[in-house]
Amino acid sequence: MEGVTPEQILSLARVHPLYAGRDLSATKFEDVPLLDKQTLDAALQTFYTNPANLHGLYLSPSGGSGTRSYLCFPVDTEDNHEQRRRFAPMLAEAGVIPPDAIALNLFAGRMMYRSMEIFTDYCEQIGATSLPLESTATDAVAVEVARAFHADMIMGEPGRLAQLARHLVDTNQRLPLKRILAAGEAVRPAQRKLFTEAFQTDVFVSAYGSAETGVWAYRGANDAPDVFHYDPRMLHIEILNPDADGVGDMVVTNLIRRRIPVLRYRMGDRVRWIAKSETRATFQFVGRESNSFTLDGSYFNLPAVAPVFEEMTDYQLHLSSDAESLRDRLEIRVVPPANWDATRQQALESRVHELLGATGADFLLHIRPMRSEDLERSPTSRKIRRIVDTRG
Repeated sequence: MEGVTPEQILSLARVHPLYAGRDLSATKFEDVPLLDKQTLDAALQTFYTNPANLHGLYLSPSGGSGTRSYLCFPVDTEDNHEQRRRFAPMLAEAGVIPPDAIALNLFAGRMMYRSMEIFTDYCEQIGATSLPLESTATDAVAVEVARAFHADMIMGEPGRLAQLARHLVDTNQRLPLKRILAAGEAVRPAQRKLFTEAFQTDVFVSAYGSAETGVWAYRGANDAPDVFHYDPRMLHIEILNPDADGVGDMVVTNLIRRRIPVLRYRMGDRVRWIAKSETRATFQFVGRESNSFTLDGSYFNLPAVAPVFEEMTDYQLHLSSDAESLRDRLEIRVVPPANWDATRQQALESRVHELLGATGADFLLHIRPMRSEDLERSPTSRKIRRIVDTRG
């Protein structure tokens, strides 16, 4: 299983229209300019003006950014097939998707979004069965289909799985399964507890990737929740600007996608190495670079704030400006656990004020309990938008 080298991908990018106008003349690979989502978006708008560039492509929406629905990354169809052919055996070998699995598939499959199709394809390559119900199916229908076809596994984005799990618990039902594949974002401790109760299993697996790079890393049932494995012959990973703990910015060069090169793409994730060899490498996912916000001029990193919401099934931060006082307003929308009451809500408000107010930030705070399905989501991926800032 040999791919090309990072230097060969650089040579392809130097003559590719997607990289037109970028200075790729550096003699050392590590000196080549990084590619971020904003720069890539601008380049793609030019790339798509020529219809000849669109033939034989697999278009994968980059929905996690919350930008317009047609922000899609193009991949050559054969390159896409090759990457999946190489990755599928890894999923099977690690027990992420066993060959005998019958999987209820609640990943998104609308607005050109591909998650449901991607994991259905992996199931079929491995020999497993996918029940591609899609994320917008009602909870009642999902339970009915799962039982009718003897599903023993469920897969989807954590927020969608939490919605189904809450439905089961609230209606005094359970759906016993063998494993849960949650991908697209990290599973929160409260979600994990809810999943174990509703689905009667503590076997959690996951997969990692992006529209720009494909799905290429996995987490097995015996791995820590933030640890992922991949084959370095498929992708070249750099961790830039590491801190004292080795945590830095992940930069990816895809060694399979040759027709439309992915060269030194900044994923927006913070990671660190766990182990590396020629055929297998392991990294720890620490968090997103973009998970930050400001209140009254003070900067906050979401991973540092997230522990306050550990008891919540899910949460979302809404930032706005109060028209009368002109102060920043923070509304925290939470999907609370069972037995939520005014006392526990007041305690949460106190914890938030204590944490965020320690910087001297002056802001208005409101805690708003609501259902998971009512949280704002990306129009394409259906992922819950963790931070919604309407201040302009």
